[in-house]
Amino acid sequence: GELKTLDLSLNEVLNSRCPLCRRAILFNNAGSTGELMPVADLTSLALLKVAIDFNVTSSLWLTSRFVKHFRSCRGNTNRTQVIVINTSSGMALRPFKTCSIYCAAKAARKIFHEALALECLENYKDVQVVNYHPGVCDTDMQRFARESKTIDRSINESFQQMKEGNKLVTPEASANELVKIVFEKEILSGAHYEYYEDVSSGDQRRCRDMEYDKGF
Repeated sequence: GELKTLDLSLNEVLNSRCPLCRRAILFNNAGSTGELMPVADLTSLALLKVAIDFNVTSSLWLTSRFVKHFRSCRGNTNRTQVIVINTSSGMALRPFKTCSIYCAAKAARKIFHEALALECLENYKDVQVVNYHPGVCDTDMQRFARESKTIDRSINESFQQMKEGNKLVTPEASANELVKIVFEKEILSGAHYEYYEDVSSGDQRRCRDMEYDKGF
């Protein structure tokens, strides 16, 4: 149902933005886990559709509208730098048992934004695209996964160990790393950046060694 109002909401937001701004940044972050259970046990086509609409359809359309808006309305003497940031995940890179919906959604978003980066290299070089894996962050989504009764047991145990060992990444620390990538480094458009690649803390680096450190 909310997809029906998505364009209206985007029109309202985008039309209020200055078309001659120097830099426009989209942080495409919204997401949900979907049902965390074996594929053969998924309970509802309606719930599956909701998860895909929210995690994939709306996200892809938001990126498309954002790039189109700033590409079409820029002035001849003012080239707006457009940066699109897609929140990625280790689950965009490899499959995890009982996380099929989330894996599929993250993989779809990752390849979509990589395709956008390739298109912009030829047609609109003022657009840069970043796929950013923020690390395993201590968020409500992470808590939901830890409390799930249907998620794979080994994943649940790994997440529990990370929480108890204080090895989850704080959202603030991850956001700071993203700011460094976007504003302090030369962006390789379309690349998949990870929090763990740049963080200086040894404790957080060791978090990479855990079997399921690249999850939610």
